[in-house]
Amino acid sequence: MNRILPIMVLVLIFVLVITTGCQKPIDTPDSQESHTLQSPTPELNQESPLPKSLIPNSNQEGLVPQSSTPDPDQESLPPQSPTPGSDQESLSPQRPTPTSEHPDFVNIRGVEYSTSLTRIYLDYLGLNDEELAPLQYMLNLTELGLWGNQISNLTPLAALTNLKYVFLYKNQISDISPLSGLAELTVLGLSDNAIIDWSPVVHVERVYGRP
Repeated sequence: MNRILPIMVLVLIFVLVITTGCQKPIDTPDSQESHTLQSPTPELNQESPLPKSLIPNSNQEGLVPQSSTPDPDQESLPPQSPTPGSDQESLSPQRPTPTSEHPDFVNIRGVEYSTSLTRIYLDYLGLNDEELAPLQYMLNLTELGLWGNQISNLTPLAALTNLKYVFLYKNQISDISPLSGLAELTVLGLSDNAIIDWSPVVHVERVYGRP
């Protein structure tokens, strides 16, 4: 009897253990919430953030630059050079057109001389009165040499009011009245000529050949 009692106690304990292990716990709603992993549900009203630069704005211009529209009132014209008017002179100096009264050049013994010369020497060329005539156009002359020629008429020299030095040695001059109006004349050479009246050159400071 004493041996059977411990065996029965062990059997009861074994039965209790088996019974306890076979019972399945009942899940409550609270326990389900605690054990169930819930994935986050995206809200319908929540949008994913986008860079502001990609969101079109009605107040902003498009991303593509637009070329400016030309004003119909303004014409695109190339720069134009100013047109000289009637009151404006041309910038480039113009050579005066020669005329028969005032030519640019004169011909003496086949040689052309500019009428703008201020000094000329035509000594010992045998020039006569006709060949001396072109000198009347050389209004800028201040020095003139005509030694040893066949000149008798000095009329072409009357217009040369700028003359200061004139040399007329060894010619056929008798009348020097055309020289009376040459107020700038300071030196005059008249040696070896047939001059009688020297009064036309009384204003000249130095006259060679005057008695």
